[in-house]
Amino acid sequence: MLAASLAMSTTSGAALAYGIHQPTEPPPATIPASTGVICMMAIFNAVAEVGRQCFSGQDREFQAELRRTVDQIDQYVLRNSPATPADLERFKREQANIGEPQAAVCQPEVIGMYRDMANLGAARLRSETDALLARPGPPEWGDCL
Repeated sequence: MLAASLAMSTTSGAALAYGIHQPTEPPPATIPASTGVICMMAIFNAVAEVGRQCFSGQDREFQAELRRTVDQIDQYVLRNSPATPADLERFKREQANIGEPQAAVCQPEVIGMYRDMANLGAARLRSETDALLARPGPPEWGDCL
């Protein structure tokens, strides 16, 4: 359910509710580097919450990198948008189940996402995040699935 929610929450209204600008989608050849940042923020936060609640004490290197990634994306969004820390907190609660009970967080779809990402490893997570955030610009939802 959460994975479907992450994929379906791409409307301009949802982005604007968190202080995030979502312009009309440009043609693929002109999609800015910042497109997909918000989508990835939702996914990485959901996966990080699964790690905290469902895989506590496991995959230590991956979970440490995931925490670094979440922080790196937060800083990018705060630098490049009008979003506030309170906006990010609300976004994470609503889009990534942050703080929800374990039964709500440890759902098969998101556990599968966690395992897939953990299998790719910390180094790949770092390189893909660094590439995603390489250029400043207003973070946009875009398409990251």
